[in-house]
Amino acid sequence: MQTFCAGSQAPAWEPSKRSSSFASREAGASKTAFPSWSLGTSELETGYVMRALIVDPSRVVVSTLTILFGRYGIDSSYVKCGKEALDLLKHEQVDLICFAYELNDMNGIDMFIAARANKLLHHQPGLMFSSTHDKSVVGRALEAGVTECFSKSNLPKLEQFVEKFAAGSHDRIDGSVLLVEDSSSATIFYRRILEHMGLSVDSCRSAEEAMVLIERQNFDLVITDYVLAGVETGFSVIRAVRELPGRKSMTPILAISAFEDTARKVEILRNGANDFVAKPVVTEELEVRVKNLVTLRKLMRRLESQHEAMKMIAMRDQLTSLYNRHYLDATLPGLVAHTQTGNQPLALMVIDIDHFKDINDSYGHKTGDQVLELVAGAMQRFFSSEDIVVRLGGEEFVVILPNASLGQAYDQAEELRRNIEALQPCNIPVTVSLGVTVLVGRERYEDLFARADAAMYRSKANGRNRVEVSA
Repeated sequence: MQTFCAGSQAPAWEPSKRSSSFASREAGASKTAFPSWSLGTSELETGYVMRALIVDPSRVVVSTLTILFGRYGIDSSYVKCGKEALDLLKHEQVDLICFAYELNDMNGIDMFIAARANKLLHHQPGLMFSSTHDKSVVGRALEAGVTECFSKSNLPKLEQFVEKFAAGSHDRIDGSVLLVEDSSSATIFYRRILEHMGLSVDSCRSAEEAMVLIERQNFDLVITDYVLAGVETGFSVIRAVRELPGRKSMTPILAISAFEDTARKVEILRNGANDFVAKPVVTEELEVRVKNLVTLRKLMRRLESQHEAMKMIAMRDQLTSLYNRHYLDATLPGLVAHTQTGNQPLALMVIDIDHFKDINDSYGHKTGDQVLELVAGAMQRFFSSEDIVVRLGGEEFVVILPNASLGQAYDQAEELRRNIEALQPCNIPVTVSLGVTVLVGRERYEDLFARADAAMYRSKANGRNRVEVSA
């Protein structure tokens, strides 16, 4: 399998001139460079690059189609036979598949049927081209779900389809939708619209079924009719979503109903629906409202992710990537309270690099920063994921040890001291002084920290490179 991206160059065997016939190029294609093209409509308008899969044993056909798709901003992958196509579709998603009827290992129709049967293709258009004029072949292809059949001698017709397909791609969005509708015909109608937009759809007929699905899965949008099968109504679906824990409660809801009473519509919106569509549903209106809600959901998720990322950045030390003092101040009070409630042990360790000012003065601040990074990395590797390692500032560090007794904390501190003494970061002898203590009774976290800090200063006063304990 090979892949060509819009705007890139293909292998040197590709032809350089356009022709309306695949067959006329098969024998004497010139081996000139593949022409470049500008980005097409689909990429410029959405930032999403569509992908086509070409299945054909002929390199000339592949090159022609690659140029054609690239002209409209569609990336192309190609394989030579049906088996390769089925293998590729197991691992990659495509927006369009274009295949020959005459393949080396099977005919294109059988390949397409197999892809659909194994759910490797869903609503993606399937385009088949062939040199045969046998109407029974075309009929079988259309019956199998192939979108269009083209003759290899009629490239302009294929290009017209691709142009329209690319122009409509800006309406495609990705996401998952839960559709709650008791009418089978309405479900088919809505599903066709939603899947054409690029959305995946789960559907059910009752509020009771919807509540189970909502708890188990994450959806980008819930669409519910008011009148449903079963005892509960669309109001129950809306309430079930809004009562979910965390961010799932913010899932957008689009209500559908035949009610003409304005007060009832307002009631549905007041109960938590984000938008409303009246029956009979107009396709264009449903598409616009769905797109707005799904897009808003994705923007909110992006903002939430950015907010979390910024919060984590604010809680991390830029030099060492350890937690910083802000994190310690935000975390330690709650951890102390939780420990006291559960009557569990909690140890605290304060660590200071000895004579760090001398390192900066003798080797420079750049080397001093490298020493800090290497010592911090040694600490991170030494302690478990349950322990919290913090750079307090300068050359001072704090480690919180949940569920650790004073004896256990002392043993860890002594082992860490020996490890750092043997580390020799930047070929510089480095030692640390440590103070260790445990939470006593109902003391505040400020008192806990003060006792560990005082023990560390005793270690300094008693000659450095040692561990002192505050019981």
